[in-house]
Amino acid sequence: MNTEFVNKGFTPSTGIQDVGECPDPDENPNGYNEWMSQFGDWHPKEGSLLLNPRFKGTYDESITTDLDGNTRNDPPTLGCYEQ
Repeated sequence: MNTEFVNKGFTPSTGIQDVGECPDPDENPNGYNEWMSQFGDWHPKEGSLLLNPRFKGTYDESITTDLDGNTRNDPPTLGCYEQ
């Protein structure tokens, strides 16, 4: 089964780089998101079992959207992104 990921954002630079200290996502969500963007924008590749509706995750009513802001299904997909 396909569990590959694809970078849908920029191509991260190669080699060693200092990305600085990771900001606390609760105290500084914008700083955290900016820090994370240095690593690219990774999503499951089309056809990944993480997006396959046959493989169900566990519904949690406190999590209503995926990482892209899409409404979570009941039951959701396995990964942190819905189709």
